[in-house]
Amino acid sequence: MWGRNRLRQELKMRQIDQKLIEKAFKEEIDLDKYWNNLLYLTQKKFNLLASERESFKKINKVKAYLAYKGYEFDLMNDAIETVKTKE
Repeated sequence: MWGRNRLRQELKMRQIDQKLIEKAFKEEIDLDKYWNNLLYLTQKKFNLLASERESFKKINKVKAYLAYKGYEFDLMNDAIETVKTKE
């Protein structure tokens, strides 16, 4: 479950032609599925870090994880806020 940024990076690393990458990213993706995947990963990481006492460190670890997965910064923040309100 990679985000758009990671997918693009992986395709470049595998020497896929830039025009093909751009063509692929112009096609519609299921935004609900993308968002649900992001929420799932966010919740999963929060659960793994349940013993982390400092919320600032916990949030930074979750952000680092989601950035590594390739998700966009604004969506990461929204997902974190959504998960935090459920706790």
